[in-house]
Amino acid sequence: MKTVAEQNTQIIDFTGDPRWELTQRIIESPHLAGSVRLRDFLLHVTACAIRETPEDATEQQIGIQVFQKHPGFNSSEDSVVRSQARLLRLKLSAYFNAEGEAEPLIMEIPKGHYLPVFFPAGEGIRNHSPSISRIALHRKRFANHPWRIAAAILLILLGLSAIGVRVWQRHHASSQPISRLWAPFLAGDPPLVIYSNAVFIGDSKRGMRYAASDGSDNQATDRVDNYTGIGELVSVHELTQRSASGGIYT
Repeated sequence: MKTVAEQNTQIIDFTGDPRWELTQRIIESPHLAGSVRLRDFLLHVTACAIRETPEDATEQQIGIQVFQKHPGFNSSEDSVVRSQARLLRLKLSAYFNAEGEAEPLIMEIPKGHYLPVFFPAGEGIRNHSPSISRIALHRKRFANHPWRIAAAILLILLGLSAIGVRVWQRHHASSQPISRLWAPFLAGDPPLVIYSNAVFIGDSKRGMRYAASDGSDNQATDRVDNYTGIGELVSVHELTQRSASGGIYT
């Protein structure tokens, strides 16, 4: 009786393909002969690599087509694909370190995805960077789905448009009258700040009066220079509102 993966791949004849023949030798070895699930897993992803259909080698598709999960299953809660992939990598390593040591072709499943890579013996996986495999994988996905290219271009254009709007807003704000008003005051480093509080004698409980500008009242110890009246607060509020509306925040 054929397994699920064998039923899914029997419609295409891979006879003569060295990758498929290597896979057959691996699943018949003692490392995988007793594990139907790992055999199905390896057959499925190898068929995806030969057919060049990486979209069928995702965690979702492997879960559905190999492990008979229901469509849309939550892979974050069900880690069967990830755990079996880790075990399969160990089995492959064991095979090529034992009876598969003389194989002319090496198969590995790089961490990060489930599509196997094949390379001549002696080169090593270091010469086949996973990042290159991912680039090839993404190119294949874009080639099979042209709408993804359009979506990527649209996202780039939207990003450039947002930057352009921000630059225009800044330029537009700098040309407003309120900006021109404040420009001389803010151009310095640091800007010049002058406090215009009047000097009083007394306090709000005992009464307050303006101090003599020439010091003739001889009450220097009672002078208060940090009193702020309601009128000043209203002025600060008005200036703040005008600054904010002009794109200047103080």
